[in-house]
Order: sequence, then structure tokens, then C-alpha cells
Amino acid sequence: MKAIYKILALVMAIFLLNCPVWLYGQSKISGAILDKNGKLSGVTVTNKTNGDNTSTNQSGSFIITGKNGDILEIRSIGYVTQRVILKGSEQLRIILEEDATSLDEVVVVGYGTEKRKDVTGAIASIDATKIRNEHPASVNDILRGNVAGLNIGLDPSADGNDGSILVRGKNTLNAGSTPLIILDGAIYSGSIASINPDDIKSVDVLKDGSAAAIYGSSSASGVIAITTKRGTTDKPTVDVNATTGLATMSVNQEVYSPEEFISFRQAVQESLHASSLTDRPGQYSNPFSLPEGVTLEQWLAYDSSTGDPNEVWLRRLGLQPVEITNYRDGNTTDWYNLSFKQGLRQDFNVSISGKSKDVNYYWAGNYQDNEGIVKGDRFKTFRNRLNLEAKVTSFLKFGMNTQFSFEDRSGTPLAWADLITQTPYASLYNTEGTDYSYLPVGNNNTFENELGVQKYTTTVDKTYALNSSIYGEINFPFGIKFRSTFTPNLHFNNTYKHQSSAWPSYSTINGAASRARTTTYQWLLDNVFSWEKTFADRHRFNITAGQTAQKYQTWYDIMDNSLFSPNDNLGYHNIGSGTNPIISSNDQYSTQAAYFGRVNYAYDDRYIVTATFRRDGNSAFGQQYPWANFPSIGLGWNFSNEKFFNIDGVDYGKLRLTYSQNGNGNIGRYIALSQLKGGQLLNVKPDGTVISDSQLYASNLPNINLQWEKTQSLNVGLDFSLMKAILSGSINLYSNKTTNLLALRSLPDVLGFENVWSNLGQVNNKGFEISLSSRNFNRENFSWNTAVNFALNRNKIVSLYGAADGQPEASDLTNGWFIDQDLNAVWDYRIVGVYQNNEVAEADKYNKQPGDFNLLDSNGDGVYTDTDKQFLGSTAPRFTWSMRNDFSIYKDFTFSFFIYSNWGQLAKYNQAKNYSQYIERFNFYKQPYWTPTNPINDYARIQSNDGGIAFNVWRKASFIRLDNISVGYTVPSRMIEKASIRHLKLFATVKNPFVWAPDWNYWDPQTNGPTPQIYTLGLNISL
Repeated sequence: MKAIYKILALVMAIFLLNCPVWLYGQSKISGAILDKNGKLSGVTVTNKTNGDNTSTNQSGSFIITGKNGDILEIRSIGYVTQRVILKGSEQLRIILEEDATSLDEVVVVGYGTEKRKDVTGAIASIDATKIRNEHPASVNDILRGNVAGLNIGLDPSADGNDGSILVRGKNTLNAGSTPLIILDGAIYSGSIASINPDDIKSVDVLKDGSAAAIYGSSSASGVIAITTKRGTTDKPTVDVNATTGLATMSVNQEVYSPEEFISFRQAVQESLHASSLTDRPGQYSNPFSLPEGVTLEQWLAYDSSTGDPNEVWLRRLGLQPVEITNYRDGNTTDWYNLSFKQGLRQDFNVSISGKSKDVNYYWAGNYQDNEGIVKGDRFKTFRNRLNLEAKVTSFLKFGMNTQFSFEDRSGTPLAWADLITQTPYASLYNTEGTDYSYLPVGNNNTFENELGVQKYTTTVDKTYALNSSIYGEINFPFGIKFRSTFTPNLHFNNTYKHQSSAWPSYSTINGAASRARTTTYQWLLDNVFSWEKTFADRHRFNITAGQTAQKYQTWYDIMDNSLFSPNDNLGYHNIGSGTNPIISSNDQYSTQAAYFGRVNYAYDDRYIVTATFRRDGNSAFGQQYPWANFPSIGLGWNFSNEKFFNIDGVDYGKLRLTYSQNGNGNIGRYIALSQLKGGQLLNVKPDGTVISDSQLYASNLPNINLQWEKTQSLNVGLDFSLMKAILSGSINLYSNKTTNLLALRSLPDVLGFENVWSNLGQVNNKGFEISLSSRNFNRENFSWNTAVNFALNRNKIVSLYGAADGQPEASDLTNGWFIDQDLNAVWDYRIVGVYQNNEVAEADKYNKQPGDFNLLDSNGDGVYTDTDKQFLGSTAPRFTWSMRNDFSIYKDFTFSFFIYSNWGQLAKYNQAKNYSQYIERFNFYKQPYWTPTNPINDYARIQSNDGGIAFNVWRKASFIRLDNISVGYTVPSRMIEKASIRHLKLFATVKNPFVWAPDWNYWDPQTNGPTPQIYTLGLNISL
């Protein structure tokens, strides 16, 4: 928190020190903004020349700095944006024209764009430039919490790009549920990490089936359409964005200190040997603080010990000779602090953009170097983008959107979970002090020293990716356009690893090394015709039709070797010197094709119809059903444009209704085919001779009838704007039904195969979403805007394999699929508490004792079986919400904070068992545990007993996370214009400063591990 205060104080000091400079010699322009009904408050007025901005007050008045020739832009939701050139008048009177639809902004709808007022589907948009102050380090940071119904996982690593992405919950059993990514109008199959978030202009999330239907293939899980920046000004603009920051631990899960560890070891032994303590009171107590009535001689006689009582005591506690020596010498090791560190983060962006009558260009370069909070975790990337479009003639233009990225994940992140549980009296270094110790406590039944593993493991992991979208567009007569886009994607990954024989784990095999190489090439070709025309000012048509083809091919080879001779000093650089080579490869190939069409018709800006059809083919499916059809229809009614509609305070209202069918083909490329595998089989002849025979066998059962998984979606929505856009938003209700589920079905052993991919069953998915935006205050020197998202989602398995002989359909217990239950249902024994001291007899019935967890025996038969299990909840959130607040103070000072929450989900919390297989050999997390004198009811005794029944402890992992706090200060243009600087802004952010999880006490509730808290200072300059 001290760092936050320092940042705020620094920015405020800059602000205050410059106040006199801003106020000196300013030319004030005043005026009023009106509509046909009178003066308007909260209207944004921006001087596009010098960057000054303000808002009208309650009486519609404003004051702004400016001079002759400056351009003022007046913008307000619900009205047509106007631009006014200052011509010397110090008192302006500007009348805005109503734009009841207010939504002429363009959104991506698939193979084109539409005005928002003509959209019938559920589409949410994110203006990435508005959250630039928050310094999103990845695409996931832009998406997280900004769209109702879109759940983004949290990746705590230095990379930060691996969080899961889920639109409107899960609706499949085994097929993939990742949404389709569209980058600048073309399907993108590369890594999210390759996209520089600073290049992104906007993101449109197509949530319902109708909006995504034109993509048919794999659009059942939603579509995320990313649009990158273009040139916007006639003059070249150079933009530089530089940040530096520090990542620290946001949550610390403490282990026992040296002093606490000894007390904990005593508690461990007393719990493990509780039955013997009646006859041997104080057996594990400090010999110099024995219980009353126990003498030192008696204490030593418990096990006929002699010698130093301290050493006797430490041996009884299970300490090894190394630990006893270090205890006696006062030597301790803080393994926790050796596992984590503060990580430096750097991010530099530079771009050049502009446009002329015939050419539009945008070039950007980015370098990012992030260190994680776990030692050895580092991510470096260089990303380059060129967006170029040239108008060759009045009817022909060409363009390209190309990005290149280099990603370096080299290094070996420390296995911190093992290292921090080393005992504080274990030795960090060997006896000579020349290197890390191999076994810090000198016991073969303990973990090796992970610091040594890291030191003697060299890992190189580098990825090169090139993704380009090259297009040409022809304008034919009558408004017909044809656009052909070719999208090649090249991806190269090299991963090298060497485990040196200098470390004991690898010395027995004289070192090990590997070299893996992956090369992926895929291309996509889209040919699209479009036609847009308005007749009689009332009938507006937008028609799209096209064809697409796609090919994917990858080559993967890996070489492993060990037993190097004469040595492994060169590691993977000379992998051929090993004498135990293992070489393998895996090449894959697939194709897809589709035909599609869409018609959007709007009548008088009131009634809208959108019809879409797509036919998809995928080589991954069975020979009988490689093709499938996916239709959709959407209806919209702009009821606020009706003549009879005249409700004060309602600016805009549109009802939407859509129905669609979408497909999911996100499966393995060869699962429908039978694959043959070969190998060598050792046979013993009657004379005892061992021979090697070649074998060839089918590794899986084919399914020529495997077909597309299909999701039918129904969505009802309302878009609205109230009180001159003081409050606006959208509400969506949806219901999805997924059939022909792609599932790995278990087979009887007699068939010779364990399972087969099949189409079966049905899953229903329904939910509710609301997004609200409000302008809470809009004054000359202060504004406050809020955006809130809320979503809940429920799914259930309706059917699996079908009922037999009139019996209720059975659930699949092996896979955890339950009829009429959530896909993420938790089916387990209900814990009713912990057996207490007065429940010895009851605990004994179940082979337990006081301090063990008490499970509910629901039928009271004295035996725990599956019939006693209950549905306890779901691992998916019951609802999610987020809230963003943006403040503008004295025009140039900005402040914002962002909160998001996942609520109601369950997560495993087996730490509450206080059990570890080797608990007497390791350190442990500091947490409560039951004892006869501390009879708590939510944590078990140390090394508690399950009674021979496998069960999990489940706890609510609900949380509210303060995800981002940011402050910014824009230097007034009059202070920097002599240096030819158009824009200069300083900003600071704190990422993940706080998380509140009332029922969770183990690391971060979203990751079950350490997560970073990131402090960032940044500078943005435009020339």
C-alpha cells in the first residue's frame, strides 16, 4: 500500500505544481449546448486541436480553452456528433440533432460489419483504447470482466496469456469449448500471446448463436472478434507507450518458521501416537518443560534413551541427523523466500500511423520482458505489426494485416510447491559448501533440492509466428463488392532441454537431453460478395455471400537421449553422443471448407430481420457425415422509433429475438479413423531364447458415423438508453440445447478397446446477462462514469446413452456425468463436521477417531457407499459480476478502478484434512488443526484418517477481486506543443492489489497458487 500512496503523491504533486502554468494566459471559450427541448447537461466538448476537454453543467453551459481555428467536437449519446471551428466568438450556442438510434457505430458481425442499430444478435463491444491506462499486458486482460457472460481465467505466470476463455458457460462433454478468435476479419488460429494488446482498437464478442452463426464451424462456444488499429490522421502520428513495473506476491501462504516448526513436529508426533500418550505423558515434549509429575529420568526411560536429552527429543520428533546438527548450530534456511522473488516488468511500444486519400498505414513494434514471482519464470516477446491498405483505382484496393512475433519462454521455473515444504533445519548446501545439497535432510524418502534441479536443468523454449491477412477488394456496379482474403499462418517452436549429469538425479543416466521441433503451416482463403443498398429511405439491405477453405498441417519431431559418452557437457548441442536414443514424430493434416450467406433487412429503422445460412465440411468427422448445415434467424424491433412511442426519459429501445444452430468441430483430427501403430514385442521361444517380433495393431476403434456436435440457441434481448444516455445497457436471456454431443464413450473390455468417440446425449444451457453504463456526474471539472456487468449461467445433462427397458436413464459415474445435473457438479460425501472427544464410539463405527472428519451416512446403514454421496454444488461460478468506475478530475487527471467477482463455486480444499503422506518429514502450511484441547469443527487433526473412504473436502471459493487501480495525468498541450508533442500522459497502475474470499484460506482462490501484484509506471507520448 505504501507504493500506491507514493505513486498517487507523485502524480498529485506534478498536477499541483503545474496548475499556475496552465491557468496563466488562457483564452476561455464559453457556450451552451441545446437540443429542441432545451439545454443539455453532460455533453462532452473536446478541443481536437489542443486536446482540452470538458462537459456541460446542469444548465448546459461549458468553458474550454481555445483559439481561432481550433476544432471543437461535441459528442453525446443520443445525438449526432458535431464539429465546430472557432471563429473568434467567445460565446457559442450549439444545437444538437437527435439520433434516436445513437448507434451508428460499426460492430463486427462476421465477414463484414453492421451498424449497431441494425444488429439482432447479442454482441458486446470493448473499446480497448479506453482502458489503455490500465496497461493490459495481454488480450485476456482486455477481455476480463468487461463483457457479461465472458469468463476469463487468471494466469499467474510471467507469460499471463494462458487463462481459460469461456463464453456463456460450458455446453459440451469432451469437445473443446474455447471460442473462435477472429482477427481483423479472418479466423485466427495462432496464439493469443502473439497479439500485442496495444495494437488492439476494439473487441466484439458475439455471444449468441445468431451473431456467430455465419462462422458455423466451432462457433457454438462463441466468437471473439479483434480489430487492430489503423491510421486516423492525415499527418503521420508517432505514438510511444513505455511502462516499467514490479511484480510482487499478492498472497502469502505461510509455512512454519523454525521455532514454530518444532512445535508443529511435536503436535504431529502426538497426533500419530495419541493412543500411547496415556502411558507416556510428555513423550514428545521438550525435556526442559515436561508435564507436571514427569521427571527427566522417566522421560528418557520411555524408549530407553541415553545421552543428550535435546538430541533424544529431536530424534523422537523425527528430525534427521542433518537437521539435528543444524538445530544445535542454529543454522536455518528460509526455503519460502528462496522460492519467490520480485519480478521486473518492462513493456515498450512504438507505432507510426497515418492516412492519405489513397493509403492507410499502421506500423507498430513491441518489446515485452516480464519476470514472474517464481524464480526462473520469465517471458520475453518481440511483436511487430503492419496494417497497410492502398486504393489503386476508384474500384480496386489491396491491403494486408501482418503480425510477426517472437516469444521466449526459456528457463526452468522453480518447483516451488516442493521446495517450500523443505524443513527449516534442512541444509541448503552440501557439507563442503560448494554446491546445493542433493537431499537437504539426507533422507532418500524426501524431495530433492529443487534449487539444484533448476541449476542443472537448461531449457530453451522459443517460438516464432507469422500471421498475415492479405486481401483485395473490387467495387462492381450497383454497389456490389467482392473481397478475397488469403490468410497464411506459420508457427515454429524449438524446445531444447538438458539435465546435467552433475546433479545426482541425472548422474545415474550420465545426463539427459532432448530436442523438439514443431512446424505448423495453415492457410485460409475467404471469397466474399457483399451488397448494401437503401431504397426509398426506408428499406435497407445488407447481403453477404461467400466461400471459405482452410488447410492445416503440422510436423513434430522429438529426439531424446541419455547415457552420454564420454560426457554430457554439450547437452542438446551434441545429442548424438548419447547411447540411448529415442526418436519419434507426429505429423498431422486436416482440411475444412464452407459456404455461407447472410441477409440483413431493416425497414424504416424500426423492423430488422437477419437470416444466415452456412454449410460446413471438416475432414475430422466420419466419412458419412463430414458436412453439416447451420441456419439462423434474428428479429429486431426499434420500438423507440414508433410514432406511438413517446415516453419521457426513454431515448432508445430495441427488442431482439434470435434462433440459431451452430456447430462444434473442436476435436482431434484423426479420432474418427482407426489408427495403426507398430512396435517391437519380446517373445520367449521354448528353448528360452528371447526374440524381438514386429507388431502392428489398431490403437483405437473408428467411427464412420461421427458427426458435428450441434447447439440450438434461443436469445431474447433488450437494448436501451434512458435520460439522454445517463443510463444505458442491454439485457439478454438465452437458452441453448446441445445434441450429438462429442464424447469419449467407455466400452466393455470384451471389445478390445477402452473407448470410442461417439455422438450421444443432450446438454441444456441457459442464463441471464445484464450490462449497464451510467454517467453519474458530468461537471466542468469532474465526471464519474460506471459500467456494471452481471451474468449467471446454468447447465444440465439431459441425456447420455438413453434409457433401457423403461428404466430411468443411468448416469456415468466413471466420467462424472450425472443426468439432470450440472456438467461441473460436485458429487461427494457431505462433511457434517469433525468427530469430537465425546464421539469416540460413533467414530469407531467408521474406523475413525476424534479429530477425523465426520461424513454423513445418509441411509444410516453404517457403511459408506455411493448411495451416501450427495450433490454438493458446482465448480462453476453461480454468478459473476464486474464493475468499473472512471473519474475525470480537473480535465487532465484521471482515476479508475475495476472490480470483478466469481461467486458460489466450489473448489477442493483437502488441506483441511491436515494430511500428508510424509508429514513427519516436511514442513507444512500454517493453518488450524484439531486437538483435544482445540476441538474445532472445520479442520481435522494432524494426519487425520479417511477411514478407508476416498472423499474430498469442498469449500466455497467465492471471491471479489480489486483487479486494477489506475491514475493518469495528461500534460496540457500548450505546455508541450513547442516541442511538437501532440499528447503526453503519465500514468500509474496497481494490478491485483486485493482479493477477498470469505470462505477460502489457501493461496489465491482463482489459481490455488501464488499470484502477482504488479505496480506499473507508464508514459504515453504522441508526436
